[in-house]
Amino acid sequence: MDTPKNDTPTSNANVEHAPSRHALPLDEIYKLSAQAHTLRIPSLDAQLFTLYQKYREKPRLQIAFAGEFNHGKSSVINTILGQNILPTGMTPTTLKTTRITPQNTQHNDDTQSTIPTSNDTETQTLYYNEAHALLDLGVDLIDTPGVNDISDQTRSIDAKLIERCAYIVFVLDAGQILKESERKFLALHAQHADKFMIIINKIDLMPYIPFKMDYFRKGVEALNTNLVSFPLSCATSEGIDEWVNWLIAEIEKNKA
Repeated sequence: MDTPKNDTPTSNANVEHAPSRHALPLDEIYKLSAQAHTLRIPSLDAQLFTLYQKYREKPRLQIAFAGEFNHGKSSVINTILGQNILPTGMTPTTLKTTRITPQNTQHNDDTQSTIPTSNDTETQTLYYNEAHALLDLGVDLIDTPGVNDISDQTRSIDAKLIERCAYIVFVLDAGQILKESERKFLALHAQHADKFMIIINKIDLMPYIPFKMDYFRKGVEALNTNLVSFPLSCATSEGIDEWVNWLIAEIEKNKA
């Protein structure tokens, strides 16, 4: 089970831009290109300007994490990045849709720095200043409020965000697997079924709970025969690397 963490994350993420040792800001690359042009170094000028254009025009891929509260959406993201970037706990802690993007990323008009939603959900962006294989592929991770949190302060993941994202990671709890509300959520977004994958979190509890994989598989297949699922544990990190490696390979395959 996810152990409740301190609600004040300690990590290499912040909500303001700051210098990064891993990459130059795009405006600095552009200035260097201009200086190379002034100094009449055409090969360097061309290389720097090509690099500037590549990262300026390339829209970032968005992967959203959805699920009921206390199922471990934020914990999955924290475990992937190896940092407690997002608050976790036994009660709903994700009150805003939150984008996690590399430090000094500049979003063009196609991706926008504010995450588009159909409602009045507040959004925020956290900048992560360490190199990471997934983020370095041009991926942003998006944490969303729990789909069963009906507080006036939050809204669940909505249709506009689902349309925007390349993948939706639907996080389930092995201790309360595929509840009726979760079936309804998946059915509601059936038109985007090809974007969904399922994470079964807290598999470290399996020796102590009546989890039946066969029952789960039949339930999933009834909703979508192509829906892939990955069992893992944020508490022990079991299955995390296997899933992330599969996801990276899938993204690279689709980019080819």
